[in-house]
Amino acid sequence: MSLRFATLGHFACGLILFLGTGCLEGPDAFGDTGFAPRDGAGGDSRVGDSGTVPPRDTGSTSATHDGGVGSCPGTGLTRCAGECVDTRTDDRNCGECNVLCIGRDHCIAGSCSNPCAASETFCGGVCVDVRNDVANCGACGARCGAGESCLNGSCAAGRTGAACINNADCGGEGLCLLSGFGWSGGYCSFRCTSDADCGGSGWCMADASGTRLCLRGCTDSTACRSGYSCQPLAPANVCVPSCSADPALACGPGRCIESIDRCNSACGDDSNCSTGSRCDTATMQCRCTAMTDCGSGMACIVSTGRCGCATDSACGSGHTCDRTTGRCR
Repeated sequence: MSLRFATLGHFACGLILFLGTGCLEGPDAFGDTGFAPRDGAGGDSRVGDSGTVPPRDTGSTSATHDGGVGSCPGTGLTRCAGECVDTRTDDRNCGECNVLCIGRDHCIAGSCSNPCAASETFCGGVCVDVRNDVANCGACGARCGAGESCLNGSCAAGRTGAACINNADCGGEGLCLLSGFGWSGGYCSFRCTSDADCGGSGWCMADASGTRLCLRGCTDSTACRSGYSCQPLAPANVCVPSCSADPALACGPGRCIESIDRCNSACGDDSNCSTGSRCDTATMQCRCTAMTDCGSGMACIVSTGRCGCATDSACGSGHTCDRTTGRCR
């Protein structure tokens, strides 16, 4: 449904008159309301007090009846009420100046229509459910933090550190760190650029490749799931896999220091690395070799010096292993 606003010379109408389900326009025989029904054939039914048909706003570069003057700088723009708008998508000037889309209708390709289901809202050109969409939580454009989820239209503390099988288990924008890579039972995380992106439930940390991810914050290991321990990783304590349960899978070329239940990947010589691995003295990091035990379903990717997947089963349901890179996809 749409309404056409008519500018009435010395005063602008502020009253919207609902008449049926069509587009309304004016001025007309209904007096100073400024609206009259659009005829079904698409013709202009506007008449003034003299019975003549006033000029239609064409968006020309000369002065128009809506007060706009001058040309618009962009291709496909029309001047309406002194503003340059795209009448293909503008809800207040749909198809032409002063045609207002009302209710749940939106301007799509110059016509007022509602493309969304009853449970959806039209946001940024697509239909979304604002009850659970993290980019439009409760309203269009209301984005939750990267570590948060949208529950019933409100942003809530995220699922950082929760168990998962695939990304969908972690909610919008979530990433499931897989069991095959040492994250026992899967571990929900989110990409981040700062701690603020983690929604108050975690800290933004860089992994060995430089990728920054949210990890769950903790004060001690009781705050972590079974199979995880609370470890001090600057600048905060976070829940990470306990290496004592499966040292090869958790640490790869690094060595598990069981007294503190933590992987050590920094090194001064080969003795600081796991059996079969060597110390790269240029980077002071342990690198795997063909002799390294990387854990079940894993193998050393010699080109990177890190352990990666060797079988699809290591990647979990819905994923396959790229054996060249050792990455799941």
